[in-house]
Amino acid sequence: MEQLIPINFVDLTPNITPIFSENPDITDLIIVEQVNSAIGKGAYRSILKYIVPAYIQNEKLDPASPIIHFRISGDGHNVIRKVKHVMITVALLDDSANLFGPNYHYTVVLFPGTENYSTLKIAANALIQELQELSSIGMKICDTDDNWCYTSLIKNDKLCRCSSKFNLAKLFNPERAVLIRSLWNGFAELYDLLEKKETNPHYFCLKAKEWYELFLKKTVVNPETNIILVQGLYRSSDLISYIHVLVSHIWEFMFKHQKWGLNSFLCSAVKKKNHNHISYFFRKTLKNCGKFQNKTSAIREIMEHENWLFFYTQNNIPLSYSKPQYIHIL
Repeated sequence: MEQLIPINFVDLTPNITPIFSENPDITDLIIVEQVNSAIGKGAYRSILKYIVPAYIQNEKLDPASPIIHFRISGDGHNVIRKVKHVMITVALLDDSANLFGPNYHYTVVLFPGTENYSTLKIAANALIQELQELSSIGMKICDTDDNWCYTSLIKNDKLCRCSSKFNLAKLFNPERAVLIRSLWNGFAELYDLLEKKETNPHYFCLKAKEWYELFLKKTVVNPETNIILVQGLYRSSDLISYIHVLVSHIWEFMFKHQKWGLNSFLCSAVKKKNHNHISYFFRKTLKNCGKFQNKTSAIREIMEHENWLFFYTQNNIPLSYSKPQYIHIL
């Protein structure tokens, strides 16, 4: 499969500056030594020209409408102290049925190191060039005249259900409890609106600003008696960047990509894929996927595994088989 989908390696050494102090997921000294020796070596595979024909063959793409919508995602997962397993994946938004499956987010860039813009720029340089070429000149498939181009796209939650039933009066005075209840209910409403593809982005913007104003409701105090006249909630210093994005930018994203809905951009599948890589290729029992004696780079093995995974998923070959059942006949 490496001959079919070539794996290219990228030198990242000048840009790797480990500074993380998070707890490692791997503590085995042999694996730690090998991961450290691989720092600065990234991998890239040009998979876009293989994805498109496969999806045409499986009728997930229509050649009569030659526009493809890719989702580019990234994630970093701790392997050892100061070193992360960083991946960039590509998925097809048109394949909505499999968008939440980690096996349908195809790894295109992979390297051990740190998450910083300078390193990512070098590691993803080939991907950026490929996307630019795809955008400007398209892609010719099966000697047809169709040129494909891409469009750049930058469950009920237990928390909402629990918070709606929580008795806040046990923690706060009645007036403040009512305000916090209104704040939580308002956030739950925004959450529900986010899940619906038919939500009007301008309506969401209006509701988000109402919630924002309630969040920053000021407390009014009588300066002479120091008695609270109007109960407030939070200060502007309590705002975080996520609230700014929720209020000021989410509605713009919804307006631009309403066709897909925000659920199509959930990160759970990519994080699951990264977790699977760490669990399988860096387990102590496998010593770097069982090939430690050969000192094969885990990056290479993961990319080769990804090539086979692409072959299996596109040809509907089962990835695992159930254990045989034994029947005792008396």
